[in-house]
Amino acid sequence: MDRYKEYREIKNEELQGILKFVREEPIFFGDEKRLLSKSEIINYKDELNIDLNEDIIPLIDLCDNNFLIYNISKNKFQMMDISDDIIWKDVDSVHNYINEIYSYIKEEHDKQVGDGSRYPEYFKEINGENKTENSEWTKFRNKLSELIDE
Repeated sequence: MDRYKEYREIKNEELQGILKFVREEPIFFGDEKRLLSKSEIINYKDELNIDLNEDIIPLIDLCDNNFLIYNISKNKFQMMDISDDIIWKDVDSVHNYINEIYSYIKEEHDKQVGDGSRYPEYFKEINGENKTENSEWTKFRNKLSELIDE
């Protein structure tokens, strides 16, 4: 089975919230943060030249070799210095990162005035195409709105 498909089946809402944004190219957002590309997440040993435990999913490059990772065996997010292979902090919630990525994508959408060339599947729904109350994007956007309002 494809490793990425395995990741998409992990029952963690926040992990799935981040993975929904993963594309073929990395997404740069916030102050020097980078959501890894699909190939970097799947092939991190070759793409990022790091050797991690198979239970680790690198997700966001936070700068200076610090990454937000998801630890499958512990079912939690953690901060890791990948150069020293040290986990230095458990992360209770990643909603702030999800919000930052969402804001960046929305900003890109606003700049493109609905062009949708960079993130077409999101823009189709934002622009009213393929919009249903049960679509994954609509459910995620509604959940994200709830989190922002908290």
